[in-house]
Amino acid sequence: DSNLCDGIFAIRDVALNGNKANQTSSTIDGIALKGISLYVDHVFAKNCKRYGIHLSEASDAGTTKYIEDSYVQSCDDHNIYIDARRGVKIAETISELPASGKSTLYLNNTAGYLVQGNWLEGNGVGAGEYGINVQNSSNAGRIIANDFASLQYGVAFTSGTRTCTMGGNKFDTVANAFTLRGTGHIVQPNDFVTVNTAYTFDSPTDLHMMDLGNYKNTANGTATILNAGTSVDVDPG
Repeated sequence: DSNLCDGIFAIRDVALNGNKANQTSSTIDGIALKGISLYVDHVFAKNCKRYGIHLSEASDAGTTKYIEDSYVQSCDDHNIYIDARRGVKIAETISELPASGKSTLYLNNTAGYLVQGNWLEGNGVGAGEYGINVQNSSNAGRIIANDFASLQYGVAFTSGTRTCTMGGNKFDTVANAFTLRGTGHIVQPNDFVTVNTAYTFDSPTDLHMMDLGNYKNTANGTATILNAGTSVDVDPG
């Protein structure tokens, strides 16, 4: 709770089993922290009824929310749920979904976020699961050098999102690598090993696709245009 310790918390070197099979409430999280500065490092959380790790802000503006070098597995809702306005970093973390999971990482109204060097895995292209689900007014983000595997959706944005830079990510056995909505996103080269659709454009505005000629294995990654949107620039490389 943010009323304790001035809203500054750190959890390190902890392993927990949420024992979801014996939880009667559907809102039980493994780790739930609310405050200004929150740090989760070298944590193993599994089998949680709702979220494995849930970080949210106090009423005052938060500064830092870090998850690093952690492992979240088999939580029934979103493995990691972030509801914070700024200063979010998720790095060098493994997130693996159960058959009934929703997202390996869910970002809600999050600004100034960095998601880098993570392993994000689901249960196959038909399971309806998300790697990174970016929601509402999230903005000023970077999604860099992550590995996505066995997912229906790799990275997906809702229409209110703004200004995320994405590059150096690898997609293996992913149905839809990028679903691009919102404003001002920048897509740099990524690596598509086995995908059905590399890019789905759903009414984005001010979208910049950079150096398209360097995208790998484009034979397995075609663009699906639902609604091309406006001010979409493509650099063929």
